[in-house]
Amino acid sequence: MLGNVETAKGFHCRRHDHGRKRNSHPGIIAMETTRYRAAQKNIIFLSGDTTMKKAILMALLPVLIFACKKEVEKKPDLAKKYAKYGIAVYEDQTMKKWMANLAKAEGVEFDPAAVIVQPGGEDIAEVMLSDGKTGYLQLKHLADTPIVFIEDTKAHERNNPASRVFTTLPKGTIGFMIDEKGEWVQIYAGKIADRWVTRQWVRGGYSTDENLLIDAKLYEEATAALAKSGAKDAEKKEAKKKLEDLVKSSTIFSDLSSKKLEEFGDRENPDTSEVSTETKEESISN
Repeated sequence: MLGNVETAKGFHCRRHDHGRKRNSHPGIIAMETTRYRAAQKNIIFLSGDTTMKKAILMALLPVLIFACKKEVEKKPDLAKKYAKYGIAVYEDQTMKKWMANLAKAEGVEFDPAAVIVQPGGEDIAEVMLSDGKTGYLQLKHLADTPIVFIEDTKAHERNNPASRVFTTLPKGTIGFMIDEKGEWVQIYAGKIADRWVTRQWVRGGYSTDENLLIDAKLYEEATAALAKSGAKDAEKKEAKKKLEDLVKSSTIFSDLSSKKLEEFGDRENPDTSEVSTETKEESISN
């Protein structure tokens, strides 16, 4: 149809040309007039077709706008935090109906803009667990990136080396970042010996490696079970097995686990074992 428009325009021009050159020849003028009128009909048809298309587009416009809006609609920026200790998650914000338990250092996601502000700083967040389930808990139970101390590290009261040393965090301790300022990190580490490390500062001495964190959790669980008074034999056996597995690792927990087993008197001295075997054989031969 576009060709017809061009044809019509072409005939229009030629008609004027011929009109100037042969306006005295009535046959040619009549023929060109007929063809010109046919081309004009095509133009009218094309114009109607375009109007039809416009009508269709106008009808579809709301649908297209809605689809585009949904496509470009920005998703909320979710923050990720981790449980500072084992804590319960509830089904609704009344915090009455239990839904699940988070393990220490287990991560959750939530929308900071949707936090429910409560008096006294007991703000509640709707969190999403790794399996996609959602529930509610208080933000005070969460912290930023979990870390593992790979050496005995001094925790200061402020982010300054001249600040008083609050306590020393033993190698293998799990902590959590709360804030950062330059080389310094404010941490939560819970109870260390007889002191609570909740907002102290450290400079280095830690790792954020996830595999090391897994070993740290196993080590912490095993040592806590062995130190617990009234622990059942099955619990102690499982704890010792965890430590024995960690001894075979290539991390800092190999040496720590070995020492802990010796501390509980459950790691045989190879030399003593050989002597005992030789003594037993001599006794039998005699």
